[in-house]
Formats: sequence, C-alpha cells, structure tokens
Amino acid sequence: MKNIRYGLALMAAVLMLSGCGKGDELNKEGLRLYGEGKFTEAVTQFEAAIVEDNKEPAYYNNMGMAYLELKMYDAAESAFQMALSLEEEDKTAYRGLGILQLREGNYKEAVTSFAKAIELAGNKIGEAEYDCMLYKAEAELGMEDYTAAISTYGALVGADGKNVDYRYLRGRAYLMQGSLEDALGEFDAGIAHAPKDYDYYMNIYALLNARGYAEEGKDYLKSALTIGGDSDEVHLYRGEIQYLLGNCSSAIAEYNAVKGKMSSRHLLYLGLSYTQMGDTANAYDTYMRAVEQEADNAAIYEELGRMKMEEGDYRMAINFFEQGIALNDPDLLWNMKYSEAICYEYLHDYGTALQKFEALNAQFGERPEVTHEIEFLKTR
Repeated sequence: MKNIRYGLALMAAVLMLSGCGKGDELNKEGLRLYGEGKFTEAVTQFEAAIVEDNKEPAYYNNMGMAYLELKMYDAAESAFQMALSLEEEDKTAYRGLGILQLREGNYKEAVTSFAKAIELAGNKIGEAEYDCMLYKAEAELGMEDYTAAISTYGALVGADGKNVDYRYLRGRAYLMQGSLEDALGEFDAGIAHAPKDYDYYMNIYALLNARGYAEEGKDYLKSALTIGGDSDEVHLYRGEIQYLLGNCSSAIAEYNAVKGKMSSRHLLYLGLSYTQMGDTANAYDTYMRAVEQEADNAAIYEELGRMKMEEGDYRMAINFFEQGIALNDPDLLWNMKYSEAICYEYLHDYGTALQKFEALNAQFGERPEVTHEIEFLKTR
C-alpha cells in the first residue's frame, strides 16, 4: 500500500468506450486527452462525437466526467441527465450524478444515486461498483450517518477481507462514530494482512493523531519499527517514524544511513531533527539541500526563517518568510506572515510591523496576539 489517498476519488473515473465509426474515434481521442488531464480538450472531442451520434449515452457520460474535473457542475449534470434520457437504467450516469452531488455536499441525493448505480449492476459487481460503494460510504459519512457508512464498508470488507484499504476506511468510520475499540480492531485486522507495510502503520498513526488519540497512534509507529530491513527505503521510513516519535538522534542516524538521494520531505524531517538537537549548522545545510530539490515547498522556508530568527538574523529571516509567503500555502500562510511582522518589530521598523499586523487581521480575522501587537506598536 503506497501513498494511498483515502477519502473522495479513491479510484479513477470510469469512462466509457462505445461502438464504431467516426463518433467512436472522436470519443477515444477524448478519453486519451482526459487521461492526460487535458479536460477542456477532451470536452471538445466528446462534443464532436455527440454531433456524429447524439444517441450514444457513453459520449454524454464521458463529457460529464470531464466537466466534473473542470468544476463545471451545471454542465456536468446536464450531460448525465442527457445520458439518462437516452438510457433510463444507465448506472454510469447515476455514478456521475452521485459524484457531482457528493462534491456539492448534497449527501442524501448522492447516497440515492450511488445506491441506484449499485442496484443496476445486479450480480455483475466489479471495480466500478466497488468504487460506487466507496463513494456511497463517503456520502453517508457526510450525512454523519456513521452506522450506514460502517455497514457499507462492511460489505466491502465482506467481499475482500484482505483489502487493507477497506479495513482502514471502516476503522476511520468507527473513529468518527466514537468507537475507538472497534476502530483499533479494524486497523489490527488490516495489519494482519499487511504486517510489513510501513505506509499502513503511518496512515493509522496520522488518523489517530488527528482524532486526538496520539498515544494509541504512536503505538502503531513503534510496531512499525519492528519490521526491520536495511534498504534506503526502510531507513527513510524509520527516520520519519523516529522523528514523529520525538527520537531525533535516532532519526538522524536513520537518515544518515541512506546511501541514495532523499526527497525534500525527508530532508525537512532531517533538518527538523538537527534543529531539535541544537545542531543549527547541519540543519541549515539540510534545509538548503531541500530547497534545491523543491523550491516551492513553503514549509522549508518557514523552518529557515525560524532558524534565522533564533539566531537574531532578522533580515535573512524576513527573506525566507517572504519566499515562503509567496507560495501561498494556506496551512502556513498565517504563521509566516505573523513571524515576518515580528521580525520587523525586532528590527525596530515599527511602521512596517504595524502595517503587517493590521494586514494580517484584515486577511484572517482578528486574533488576540495580533491585536496585542497592534496596540503596542501604535504607542511607538
């Protein structure tokens, strides 16, 4: 299980081939463009296919999926409805409508659409139907109908009990319901089928940590450390795990055992480990290596800025914060703008600091710490 993305869009869109002729060739070209992420161009091909044959539901369904990717939801709905007007029991159209409704937060309608698509499959349950069941469960979670979602995931587990994704998702639903014991049971059942899957342990940790069960999550990280191995991949996993457990010296040792190239994400963890150990020289060098690999990672600039703040080099800190702010990462933007304003204050550039703090409150809403700084700076 490598970098599984749990949640919406768990599986690829199901696009449809059709018969033969010019319309079919145009449809195939649309499918090719869709696969390359060229959704506007794909729509043009599907429209041309419809001109050739306006009685083929697959063309409308494919066009609807392309419109979904373009977030043109009204157009997508029209396309799926046209498919249904041509074929009342078109499960692909119901699936498309369900995805549209799910994205728009119309969870009850989405559940109905996915249920209809699954019903129309009859005994021919395949990948598309499992996909619909996954979407249906997400819609049920959106409705906060955790019992229904658990039941839907249960059907998937019943169909394939060795599928660790299904186990994870049912465990997540149990957590949302507040049933920690049941959730842990699902996670453990998944581990029984994937005992050496580092990603699975780490995904469980991330979920439990986010839900307020940090200690239970750390238990899974500790279990992952027993897997063993001596490859670069193993050392990278172990380095991240040791960092997350707060064992920074062990994290450094694992990362330094890597013989090949490390990603910017792992370099960031290594840099953070050096920072925690007070080794600012190696931390700085590591962050700069990360910047060389991924210049658009705002988290790296934030750490560089923080380091320079601690060293008292506020001008350099501002430089790093400015580079990070320019990347417009919504998770880090407030922190970096706040730190940037603090740097100006420490430089006794009170006018600029005041402007920065006032702009921060204007953009994100008032926060006590910012308002306090504004009140102070107005007295300078």
